[in-house]
Amino acid sequence: MDEVFNSALKSRKFLSGDGRSEIEGSKQYRMGGKMQGKKFMISATWNAPKESFNDNAQYLFKGKSADDALFNVAANYLFTGFEIIPGYYCYDVYHNKHIKEDLENYPAYLQKMLGL
Repeated sequence: MDEVFNSALKSRKFLSGDGRSEIEGSKQYRMGGKMQGKKFMISATWNAPKESFNDNAQYLFKGKSADDALFNVAANYLFTGFEIIPGYYCYDVYHNKHIKEDLENYPAYLQKMLGL
């Protein structure tokens, strides 16, 4: 990922700077991306059960969603102008008895989120 973004930065294919200039110093950081109109989604597996997320009582993720936990990845795409859409996750992959159904549901999720 670093090589792709560094190459795109150098070639100015993804962005033309961070969006700010001496003339427009108050312009928000990250407004120089050229990827507007494109969507980005994370699809990942977790060994953690789904219940580990979105629950303030859970120690590790402290109420954060799976998307929140992977925001550092999505931030690169957001910076260049992509729209970040909710990810698709398979949880508890070592113990989940429904992994086959999770994988079968993936195409329907893509259809819903991306119109594919």
